[in-house]
Amino acid sequence: MRNRKFLLLSISLLSSLSLYAQAADDIVLPEVTTVIDSQKLQAQAEDLPSFSQLFESDESSGSVSIELPDVENQPSATEAQSEEKKAVKTLFAQGQLGLGYPYLFNGDFSVFSQSEAAPFKIHFNHDSAAAYASNSLNSQYFDSNTSMELETKIHKDNFEWDISGSYASIENGLQNKVSDLTSISQKNIQAESDFIWTFPKGHCLGLNTEGLNYVRYANISNNASIEDWVKKSHYFAINPEFYYYWTGYGIKTGITADYDFEYLKGVANRGEFKADFSWGNEFVNLFTDLSWVLSDRNNSKITIPFTLGLKANAPLKFSNRNFSIDVRGGMESFLPQVSELEELYKFTGFSTLPYETSYWFASMDLILPVKNSFTSSANLVYKKTYENNGTYRPLLDSSNYVSGLYTYGQCNEDILESKLAFNYFYKIFSASISWTQNWLDIPAFENQMLVSINLSLASPDSFWGVEGKLDLLLKELPLLSLSGYSRVSNTATLVVEMNDILNLVSPYDSRLYAGTYIERSGSLALAVKFNF
Repeated sequence: MRNRKFLLLSISLLSSLSLYAQAADDIVLPEVTTVIDSQKLQAQAEDLPSFSQLFESDESSGSVSIELPDVENQPSATEAQSEEKKAVKTLFAQGQLGLGYPYLFNGDFSVFSQSEAAPFKIHFNHDSAAAYASNSLNSQYFDSNTSMELETKIHKDNFEWDISGSYASIENGLQNKVSDLTSISQKNIQAESDFIWTFPKGHCLGLNTEGLNYVRYANISNNASIEDWVKKSHYFAINPEFYYYWTGYGIKTGITADYDFEYLKGVANRGEFKADFSWGNEFVNLFTDLSWVLSDRNNSKITIPFTLGLKANAPLKFSNRNFSIDVRGGMESFLPQVSELEELYKFTGFSTLPYETSYWFASMDLILPVKNSFTSSANLVYKKTYENNGTYRPLLDSSNYVSGLYTYGQCNEDILESKLAFNYFYKIFSASISWTQNWLDIPAFENQMLVSINLSLASPDSFWGVEGKLDLLLKELPLLSLSGYSRVSNTATLVVEMNDILNLVSPYDSRLYAGTYIERSGSLALAVKFNF
């Protein structure tokens, strides 16, 4: 029995070696014949093959080397998934760094993450210029703007929390117009929080809160007597808002209740309750809203804003894009924010809180595409002041000029503005022309008529591009600007910009901004854009 088992074991060993040789192409077994006497059922030592003949010996080293076929190490399913997660990029950065004449500097940087767990964005920008309009560095012809923004989002199940915050610092030189002041500085800190809860069957609740703290102050060169509100002005506002809405069957309807609190040497309180409704499908959307406003800064005592509107789009036989139209009208009302107006209009200031601004309005936006490359659009807006709740405008005359700042007035307006635009692109070429016209009153810091022409060329792979822009203004020197870029690496692009070229070489005076102040114009800049 033992001899029979030994025979079977020997045959199994030789069979395994033969199969191994067939599987490994680089190993060749020599022909070996072993004869076992079945009568003895016992193998002798000399009857077994010499297994040393199966391997190549390195005589110099005395070692034995075994050459096996190359086999790639295949990662396990878990390892493959881990590597795939590592390969997905979620963190990105981009920015621009530029210098120019006259004494220009710009730095713009963003870092953002698109991860589902914790998306965020951080943005920093600094832009400044000095000694423009052929003035010296110490002549107070300078301006600078530094800002930083942060956004993030927390999402879990049916809850979402959006958080954002920003900081802005603005400084404008007073251009030697005031003997005791050099510049006006503005600091603004804002924060916003939005809690959103979604529930089954289209229900949603939300709580949004916005707050800001704004300070404007004068940089005084001498101990002169200056009005207190020019020396320093502190404005604070907070706006909590609760909302609920429901969506289903093409309908979206909801209610909103918000409260505005503002402070500037006095307090303003405003409450608004609004209900809105909309219905739509793939081609049409009808919408309306109705509000009730109660405010202690309201000349008309009671205001009931509302909106009626229609959006529609339809396919066209002669284009691969849809025709669209947006028509709406009603009455709008809001309490102006001091920080927004003073940042929008430089060299201006409020000494007290503004009142409610209300106006009737009607507007129409129309887009008509033709074929694949041509698009025409039209826009028409009409606004008329409601009761005595006029729009706040800077009063740019000497009687309203106080220690370097122009004051505001509440003005009744009747505005009709139209805009026609035509856009065309073909392969690497694109062109656009627009005409904007104010037919009645002219809004602050706008033109009665403006014609803009844009031409650009760009390679299909975005390796290079050039662009030119010409603005034609009534009774003013045309504004001509040129720019170009070229990619120097996968992550860096070189940019050249020439802004307001005619003003840069013109012997005429610089462009007037407001009252006696001029604006930055005529510049050359070189910048590097990067992303990774």
